[in-house]
Amino acid sequence: MKHLIRLLLLALLIAMPAWAGITGKITGTVTDDKGEPLAGVNVVIEGQPRGGATDLDGYYQILNLPPGVYTLMASSMGYASARAEQVAVSVDLTTHQDLVLKVSAIEGETVTIIAQREIVQMDQTFSASYVDASELKALPVTELSEVVDRQAGVVDGHFRGGRKGEVLYMVDGIPVTDVYDNSSGVDVQVSMVQELQVITGTFNAEYGQAMSGVVNTVTRDGNDKLEGSVNFYAGDYVSNSTDKFWNVDELEAFNIGNAEFNLSGPIFGIPKLSFNMTGRYYKNDGWLDGLDLFDPLQNSFYGDNNGRVFRVFMDEYQGFNGWVTQTGDTLVFPVDHYLDSLFWAQDVQNWSADSLDTWMTWANEYSRELYLMAEGDDGDSAEYVHMNTEVKRSAQLKLTYAFSPTSKLRLNYMINDRDYQEYSSSWRFTPDGRLQRYSLQQTSSLKWDFVPSSATFMDLSVSHSLSRYHHWRYEDIMDSRYMDTSEWPTNAYYYYDFGGANAWQDEYTSNTIYVGTASIGGTENANFQRRTDSWIGRGNVSHQLGRYHEMKTGFEVKTHRIFFWDRNVSFRDGEIVEPLGANYNRYTRYPYEGAAYVQDKMEFDQITLNIGLRLDFFDANWKLPKDLTELRYLDDPNTEWEDVSMKWALSPRVAVAYPISDAGMIHFSYGHFFQRPSFEVLYTNPDLELTGTDTIVGNPDLKVERTVQYEIGLQQQIGESTGLDVSLYSRDIRDLVSTDLIIETTTVDYYYMYTNRDFGSVKGVTVTLDQRIGSSVMLGMDYTWQQSEANASDPAAARNEAAGGGEVNKYLIPMDWDRRHTLNLTGSYNYNDLWGVSTIFTYGSGTPYTPDPSSDEPVVGLLSNSGRKPVYMNVDLSGYYNIPLPLPNGHAMQAHFQVLNLLDRANENGVYSKTGRAGYDLDWQSSAAELYVEPTHWSRPRQVTVGVRYSF
Repeated sequence: MKHLIRLLLLALLIAMPAWAGITGKITGTVTDDKGEPLAGVNVVIEGQPRGGATDLDGYYQILNLPPGVYTLMASSMGYASARAEQVAVSVDLTTHQDLVLKVSAIEGETVTIIAQREIVQMDQTFSASYVDASELKALPVTELSEVVDRQAGVVDGHFRGGRKGEVLYMVDGIPVTDVYDNSSGVDVQVSMVQELQVITGTFNAEYGQAMSGVVNTVTRDGNDKLEGSVNFYAGDYVSNSTDKFWNVDELEAFNIGNAEFNLSGPIFGIPKLSFNMTGRYYKNDGWLDGLDLFDPLQNSFYGDNNGRVFRVFMDEYQGFNGWVTQTGDTLVFPVDHYLDSLFWAQDVQNWSADSLDTWMTWANEYSRELYLMAEGDDGDSAEYVHMNTEVKRSAQLKLTYAFSPTSKLRLNYMINDRDYQEYSSSWRFTPDGRLQRYSLQQTSSLKWDFVPSSATFMDLSVSHSLSRYHHWRYEDIMDSRYMDTSEWPTNAYYYYDFGGANAWQDEYTSNTIYVGTASIGGTENANFQRRTDSWIGRGNVSHQLGRYHEMKTGFEVKTHRIFFWDRNVSFRDGEIVEPLGANYNRYTRYPYEGAAYVQDKMEFDQITLNIGLRLDFFDANWKLPKDLTELRYLDDPNTEWEDVSMKWALSPRVAVAYPISDAGMIHFSYGHFFQRPSFEVLYTNPDLELTGTDTIVGNPDLKVERTVQYEIGLQQQIGESTGLDVSLYSRDIRDLVSTDLIIETTTVDYYYMYTNRDFGSVKGVTVTLDQRIGSSVMLGMDYTWQQSEANASDPAAARNEAAGGGEVNKYLIPMDWDRRHTLNLTGSYNYNDLWGVSTIFTYGSGTPYTPDPSSDEPVVGLLSNSGRKPVYMNVDLSGYYNIPLPLPNGHAMQAHFQVLNLLDRANENGVYSKTGRAGYDLDWQSSAAELYVEPTHWSRPRQVTVGVRYSF
């Protein structure tokens, strides 16, 4: 705590409070019809008490405007008023709008112009994309994450080649990143968004705790008019790819369901108070099915000859005489055999003729149909079960109280939770034995805005973020329904026979398909939960110093509470006992961190400069043994401990934007970026329980991860409605978290500890082309060429290589997500606001995989990640129709549809190491048509939803 107090005082001395960008500004010059500047002209935002007066040069500026579209009014005695409509403002950017006043003898005369959105943003010094509310509605997306993934420089969730977890996620300037693993936090619904800002370049010093990018979502305030909407849609996966996905051709109209509402306006009876709120319920039963063949609680092995499930086991090749007995209609298999594998047809071919005759005689006598899934005499059958299901609930409430035109208080509350299960082929025949998973994210914030003068803006805030996650089959660790499956044949081979016993006589494998290894009972016995609470104090002072300097300075302080509890169900003599040792891991930690920065945006007539300096610190607030070779339990009095040190990072950033014409500009930027390692790796295995030589131990003394990034870019207007944006970038990455620190001990051979040793390099080019043809047609293209290389793709790679007998990489190889070419094409058409369609086409070259050197294919180049998967292609389509019903003014009814993966293309996301393809492996001896295909190797099949929206 003493360190925190010192840093807080230091930050206060260095800077006033800090806040990430959520506003922009409008500047311009007011002249008469002869081009002479006019001083003292009042320029205001229509409907708002915001504005300014021109100086002697006719220059005006209006600061700290939330993103949106505004109408400007300029007036002066003796001149007709000038009005500029549709003036668009974006976060962190300056919109330039000149106005002309004409001499007029008619009092009250107004000259109106329609402002054109700037195609080239002359003051943009880094690569970023901006998507406003109207553009979001036109895209075939239902989640903001889908929009983010389609921006130039973003490949499969990775920003400019970085690892996941290197992105800062913000809502209204408040960080919502889950600090435990640096993943995204709360979701914001599309209906609440005013503007989405995605920064992939060298962002300003006001943004920290990120190395690769920033996603900043600005939500709408309520206004003085009551308005709202409700939206319902439902659908299913419509595909005939039953060779890849079981039961996918069975149509279920409500397999996918969504219901949401949005309501905003004033709160009647409380002047100056407005609200905006939304709520959503979404469920998706998924497209990956299993068969409910085995009871998780069943621990005896038998079959019956009424066409039910047969479980035929063998520990060596032998006949069944004397091994299988019959009691009534039940075939009984003795449990005292060590059950290794399920009988499968390929073994039949290796038997002697006598053994084969014995088997066929038994099969004909005791089984009318040999099925793993079969209809019995009574018509019963095993049922398909959805295995990648989810239910999501979310809500947001934003209250705004205007004390005065220059002072506002905002209360924002966001929450979303998710109940879900993950698909696993190992449990495809016992789906009821899988883990139930639950996550919850919640953020509450209170923010005060204050404008003491036309040139100064301040805000202060405090926020609390909560993240919870758990998975278990049953919440109670002592629940008797947990099963000890340590002696069960969980790696059994299965065949699924369509033809029955007679087919086996004709041809042993012609009517069967391989269905892989899977559990035949029992439960997943993990029991895990964690919780993260974060308190954040922030603020901002922004001051326009004269015409050319916009100064920002500030700090933030964060405190966290990390609770972690990981248990595996333990058994002794068949009974559940309290887990201890390696089966038990629990801790609570209280780390803290903060930052201070100063930044100057200099906007001269011919150049814009962004110069900033940021100071970050964090303290894991924990300790390590002085002698890492003598690890003992945390409470062992013989172990000497020492506190880890506080970590500091100073990051300078410089960016320049230089106009080369009235329709083009170039920009250059350079910056150092730092990020605290996730708390997940800081505190792994905190009790120092070594279970073997492959154990990983966390390291609370890790340094910050860092990268240096360079970027140069060009923005150019082509014609009247087309904009071109080209950026070249390079990243040098150092001190990434790794597990190549091997420590020899006196108790076990060695263990692995997290350390800062991984490194990488990224270089790339992005090309963005946008075209607007009137108000009806919008076309866009985003292309990324990128080379992402590192010595390891994830922190555990070094340990995994060493544990498998390989060598730790000391050279650069392609990262797992190194997709060299990515192309996104977007288009939308709106016909007189009656109906419209939009589409997105995505192409991506293959990502790497590591070939197996024993394959028949030649191994070229580096062994690790030297192969390439097939290309990825996808087309999404959406459309709407505004139903012309006799509704009151302001009310509307709309029908809409969405088709994801329109062409039902089966993209190969996962491949076998010996073939480089998703559908077959050289280890299999049957033909490809007879083999079971791992469904998770393929992308999602075609998804179709239809719905209706009512708004007022």
